[in-house]
Amino acid sequence: MNKNYCPICGRQHKTKKFTFNSKLKLISSNFKKINNKKNYYVCKNFEFIYAKQTAKRRKIINDIYKDFTFKNNLIKPSREIIIANEIKKKFRKNMSVLEIGPGNGELINCLSKFKNIINIDAYDINKNKFFNLNKVKKFKNLFINLNKIYHKYDLVIMNQVFFHLDKLDKTMNKISELLDDNGHLFLITPNPFKHKVIYYVYDIFSISSKKNIISYLNRYNLNLKNDLSYLLKNQISLIFKKNFSNRVRGEKFISKYKKTQISFASEISKLKHKKITINGMGLKGNFIFNNYKKSVFQIKDEFRKINKVFKKNFKKKSKLFELKTY
Repeated sequence: MNKNYCPICGRQHKTKKFTFNSKLKLISSNFKKINNKKNYYVCKNFEFIYAKQTAKRRKIINDIYKDFTFKNNLIKPSREIIIANEIKKKFRKNMSVLEIGPGNGELINCLSKFKNIINIDAYDINKNKFFNLNKVKKFKNLFINLNKIYHKYDLVIMNQVFFHLDKLDKTMNKISELLDDNGHLFLITPNPFKHKVIYYVYDIFSISSKKNIISYLNRYNLNLKNDLSYLLKNQISLIFKKNFSNRVRGEKFISKYKKTQISFASEISKLKHKKITINGMGLKGNFIFNNYKKSVFQIKDEFRKINKVFKKNFKKKSKLFELKTY
């Protein structure tokens, strides 16, 4: 084991790989097949796994985000509407808001309709996707460099971006600085024990458990105020408050997660010898389709208006197995 800089804890420590025997192919978060491999390493101080960032990997990820097309959420009510309504319930005072990685801008558009939201800024590395935000009345600034933001905010929102951040220690330190003294962070990210496919998403940088995320953010003076487990299926939804006294100890994640992934890979591998209908062509549906195309008889998704049958691969008497991936 070599001693290297860890982007999770920001320290030098011995690193070891997180590995198990899986031949499943990777996918990007915009559902494209990725032929390259990635290696995960362990941050022993906080029980996170993270991908080693190389120049090649950075280029591939930049290409993924460059070609990323954001669409309106097809499932109603959308995740963004649910989050916006929760913010309306939880926060009554006048607020300035910063969203990290605003996607298609739907959440910003929802928040702009609330009277207590004074102004909204956004940060994202890709400035070309957000021309439509200029039409939102309370939207003020799109920043492409986090270190060039000098305002303080009452609320910072991180929706589906936490596990994508490749400089996690530096980013969270900056976000803590950007929050007002009693400011809040609203974090929504996939639960790795329920949304198991994220391990195979190429542009995912780090993964850990809810308890370890809470413990990790304590070091940036961000402490848990609300655990909103009820809010979104398969998601970790948490509200943190700056300078709020509520410390949480982390847990052993690595060994438990390895068992989960070995079980998931074994379960998925059984599909190879079946005749499958994939019902739901989101991330998991596309992941299975890209790995086992020869076993797929049909793909369908009522929200995305997909219904395609692949008849040539199967005999008429083959038993059909329907896989729901919602």
